Amino acid sequence: MPYAIFVDPSFARVGLTEAEPKEEGYNVTVNTAAVAKTVRSGVINDDRGLYKAVIDNDTKEILGVTLFGDQGHELVNTVKLAMDHHLPYTALRDQMMTHPVMSEIFIHFLICKNRFYINQKTHAGSMTGRAFFGLLFDSHFDDDFSIVFFRSIGIVV
Repeated sequence: MPYAIFVDPSFARVGLTEAEPKEEGYNVTVNTAAVAKTVRSGVINDDRGLYKAVIDNDTKEILGVTLFGDQGHELVNTVKLAMDHHLPYTALRDQMMTHPVMSEIFIHFLICKNRFYINQKTHAGSMTGRAFFGLLFDSHFDDDFSIVFFRSIGIVV
C-alpha cells in the first residue's frame, strides 16, 4: 500500500525497502537519484530530496520505491500502478514525459546494470540539459553537453 507524508518536501513509499528483498534472497539493484540533479529542481528552486528504487534483476519489476522530494506524493501512485500490473521498470523509464516535470526522474532512476539508456523514439524530444535519471548508478558523474547528447540518442556511455 502506498503512503505519503505531506511534509516539505513530501515523503512517499510503496513496496519493499532496500533491506527487505535482500533478506528474502532477491537479486536486486538499488538505484538512487538526487532531486538536485533534475531540471525541475532548478525551475522550482528546490533541490532537496532523494529518490530510491529497488528493482528485481530477474523479473525487471519494481519491488519498491522511497521518494523524498518534490512530487513524491504524486509519483508514488504511478509506481504503484506499474507494480500492481507487474510491468517491468522499463515501462516507466521509456515513457515520453513533458518537460520539465518531476516524472522525468523515471527515465534515470529506473536504470539497471549500471548503464544508461534512453529510447530514441520516446525521449529524443524530451532530453534535459542535465540528464538526471542517468545519474542514479553513477551519482558522481558530471554530465557535459556531449554526454547528454549521446545519451539522448540512445548511445550507452
